[in-house]
Amino acid sequence: MEKKKMGRPTEAPKVHGYRLRMTDEELALLEECARRSGMSKADAIREGLRLLKNSL
Repeated sequence: MEKKKMGRPTEAPKVHGYRLRMTDEELALLEECARRSGMSKADAIREGLRLLKNSL
C-alpha cells in the first residue's frame, strides 16, 4: 500500500486538473497578466473565472 505524501495543508485542495489548448497570443496574454499581477498562471486563470462569473 502506497504512503500518502504530506504536503502543505489546505482548506480547499485542488484535486481536479484541466488541460486546454491556446494560441501563442492567448499564452502570451496569460503570461503577461500573471507576471504583472504577481500571480501564477493557474491563479490568474482562477481569478479570470471568478471575474467572469461575477459579470454574468
